[in-house]
Amino acid sequence: EMQEGTLDARRQQAWQLWLNGNAEHQRAWAHMQRVNQRLSGLSSPLAHAALNAPKSASRRHALKLLLLLGAGSAAGWSLREQIALQPLLADYNSGVGEQRKVALSDGSQVQLNTASAVDVRFDAQQRLIKLLQGEILMTASADSRPLSLLSTEGTVRASTGASRFNLRQLDGRTQLAVFAGTLEIAPLGRSG
Repeated sequence: EMQEGTLDARRQQAWQLWLNGNAEHQRAWAHMQRVNQRLSGLSSPLAHAALNAPKSASRRHALKLLLLLGAGSAAGWSLREQIALQPLLADYNSGVGEQRKVALSDGSQVQLNTASAVDVRFDAQQRLIKLLQGEILMTASADSRPLSLLSTEGTVRASTGASRFNLRQLDGRTQLAVFAGTLEIAPLGRSG
């Protein structure tokens, strides 16, 4: 209903109250919009076949197509954790030839270099950023929660003080350059 713009005034107001009621709601809504925008450009032959089925097609045939579409959608969603789709569905990403600065909720700033992608998860105990691909310049603000960055090769942990560093993920290795602050490095498979 929301995509079609057919919400009545009561539902629109309820949605607006929900959205404005919590920063996490706003973040979730923004993430849903980004995912929807990215997926809207994808071609789905099963969806087109189901929608463009001739009117003479039996209900059973149409139902089979819809079931196939549903199964394909479920399979596609389960692939979200696969490497190929992670950057596309990341919380923040930059295209080829693009650099992007993002201000995070804790006051930190992450600058994504070209063709880079990160997922960000902050909660009451920790700040976690997963570098999915590419390179970031992190300017971390002082916070009582530790900051951890995950790459394919391991984890970088910044102290609770301010820090500034660059993390670059290449094929089979990760490069780290520290400009300010203290960092702890733990290769994959070790806790620190």
